[in-house]
Amino acid sequence: SSGSPDTQVVHPVSDSSWTESGLTYNTRPPVGAANLGSVSNTASNTTYSITLNASQLQSLIGGQLTLALDSTRPTILYAGTSGGVYKTMNRAVRWEKANNGLVPPDILQSSRALGVTVIQVDPHVPDTVYAATLNGLYRSTDGAKSWTRTAQSLPDQMMSAMVLDRAKAGVIYVASREGVHKSEDGGITWIPINKGLASLNVRSLAQSPTDPKTFYVGTNGSGLYRSRDGGDRWEPMPPVRSRN
Repeated sequence: SSGSPDTQVVHPVSDSSWTESGLTYNTRPPVGAANLGSVSNTASNTTYSITLNASQLQSLIGGQLTLALDSTRPTILYAGTSGGVYKTMNRAVRWEKANNGLVPPDILQSSRALGVTVIQVDPHVPDTVYAATLNGLYRSTDGAKSWTRTAQSLPDQMMSAMVLDRAKAGVIYVASREGVHKSEDGGITWIPINKGLASLNVRSLAQSPTDPKTFYVGTNGSGLYRSRDGGDRWEPMPPVRSRN
């Protein structure tokens, strides 16, 4: 949207904020009129709060929010919402829609068509951005000016989490109700990597900030798992016990 930003500032959510190696940050806190989340870039010690025009804020009500920071250009930030992708190039002072090609025109009538569940910036090629929508995975190679669909061979097109390997260019991990899948060619071909998982309903996925071969997944029903070999095998983590 064009025009001056609304004077309302969206403040960080204290229990949903995060910091991770100055790379890409994601969260999906409850969306409301005042709390949408924040992004911290430890490399430049810069903290962003989301400020949206009133019309843009309206598109988020009742939907999800996921954020991705361009670690090489800290003024650029992407937001994935229930209304598609927004991009700012001036530290969240102003946001523009970036939905060209995000979904085919014939399904735009669906209220779920533009829902973005995860958005990530490629740490090796910052103009490449991936957006997981309720209609599948899309890739942009021009900083979200246009999108093309990829990963159509995946058994579940509704992804809950995604990691772009910061150590190996072109390596992508996605999580869904069919477990974890890995691509080594930028999303063209995929293999399942679920050995050791008792549940394939994976809700979260993260790469260790200190060891790029170590990954963690959170499942719906069987707890937390860790892999120390890039996802080749998963082992259950000890359950969290109360001190009381």
